[in-house]
Amino acid sequence: MGAGLALAQVGEFSFILAGSGLSYGLIDTVTYQLFLAVSIVTMALTPLTLELRTPLAAALLKLPLREKARSGLDSSQTAAELNDHLIIVGFGVNGRNVALAAASARIPYVVIELNPDTVRRQRRAGQPIFFGDATQEAVLRHAGLMQARIMVLAIPDLMGCRQITALAKRLNPAVHLIVRTRYLREVPELYELGADEVIPEEFETSIEIFSRVMERYLVAVEDVERLTDELRADGYRVLRQRIPDTKAICELGLSMPDFKIEVRRVEAGCRLAGRTLAESEVGRCYRVSVLAIRRAGAYILNPTAEDLLEPGDEVVLAGQWEKLELIRPAFRA
Repeated sequence: MGAGLALAQVGEFSFILAGSGLSYGLIDTVTYQLFLAVSIVTMALTPLTLELRTPLAAALLKLPLREKARSGLDSSQTAAELNDHLIIVGFGVNGRNVALAAASARIPYVVIELNPDTVRRQRRAGQPIFFGDATQEAVLRHAGLMQARIMVLAIPDLMGCRQITALAKRLNPAVHLIVRTRYLREVPELYELGADEVIPEEFETSIEIFSRVMERYLVAVEDVERLTDELRADGYRVLRQRIPDTKAICELGLSMPDFKIEVRRVEAGCRLAGRTLAESEVGRCYRVSVLAIRRAGAYILNPTAEDLLEPGDEVVLAGQWEKLELIRPAFRA
């Protein structure tokens, strides 16, 4: 809209065309004079239009859409029928995954997408998607923003995320706004604009790599989960400041790259606490092998069936992924 206002004036070349039209009798003198007058006025207003193009564009965009323009916003499920629903802005990889999860959980949702080819293709596939620019108030209202519970911004455009965040929160402060961004440095500004949650790809990738590294060094799963929760806490505050030198998180030197192994901590009050390995039936019931037990910094290697599991013990397990997941609740109180 701003670019259109900047280009709206009549250019000098039009005078040559108008003069040629007058010479060949295509226009009369009155029309020629009217054309000159309008051209001069538009050229005189150009500096003012350029100066005020942003507020002028914002004012024009607040006008209600005409019926012809509104017809292009229809989706397979109209926003008027939705309530307490999810709005997904952008249908790239992240948007598709969110939509897939919403469909699996039977959560009503609608998608706003700016790529017309994607809209046509996904609409034929049955997706509740429509073409529109989510930076425009009319588009958000058509998507049912005023009745929505959650809105997810899954677009790579930072400027667009800023505009949509500010606009959505101004129209409906109660909507829970989740924004995906690329870099951690963009997080504080999006929170200031009103975002409820900001997920930076940069550090989510780092956290996932960190988790895999810790697992390979046999750090207890509970410790990995606690550390990742701490890293995500308070808007990734820990990652946004300089991390001082610290001691190693784990000094366990065991490495078994050919097996799926992990460490579980025996919590006080859990089903396994106070039982021997034979009584716990870890091997028979869960088909999981106990490779070692770490207790107070010392290791019990090749534990026997009579070895006792005490609260605080870190048990090194080996087995199939499904079996390791199955035994997880037994270690928790």
